[in-house]
Amino acid sequence: FTTPGALGKKLQVLVLRIAWEDQPGDAPIEITGNVQEVLDSTALYYEDSSYGSLRIEYTYAPVLTFTASDCPSTSCGTSTLKELAVVKASAAGYVYCGLACGRDPAAVGSYDAVVLFVRAHNPAWTTWSGLGVVGGGFTWLQYPTSAAVVEHEIGHNFGFAHGAWANGERDSLPELSRM
Repeated sequence: FTTPGALGKKLQVLVLRIAWEDQPGDAPIEITGNVQEVLDSTALYYEDSSYGSLRIEYTYAPVLTFTASDCPSTSCGTSTLKELAVVKASAAGYVYCGLACGRDPAAVGSYDAVVLFVRAHNPAWTTWSGLGVVGGGFTWLQYPTSAAVVEHEIGHNFGFAHGAWANGERDSLPELSRM
């Protein structure tokens, strides 16, 4: 996953929000509030950090609803959830390229990246706040979240490993980097 080829082109990011039909106590994840605030802050962070050469534009798809049979809470992993969400979003007209769309003429779709907001459904999901594919365009986020978590996970999409871990220095100056 890399930024689009031409400077000034906006990175098109599809925002997906998951709801579980069989968990009626969970209110749908709304755009206003936490989601919009952290994504706006993240867009500003990357625009400022790139001296204006990276702009992120978000498109918010309607909430995608799943049942326990679609994605059983004890066995449904993040990869399965990704596949289910991408298929459901595509059926609604929101097509993820699977990479930066302009890089491959054969790529079909309009979105360079996906940010997926979810509430913990699988008990194994409670061990992370967010996940980002290193060098890929997909990010999972536990709702609610913080801008720092979003910025960190999207950093993975740009190919960054965990800061000092990349050179074997686990705890050196972590305050200097989102990674």
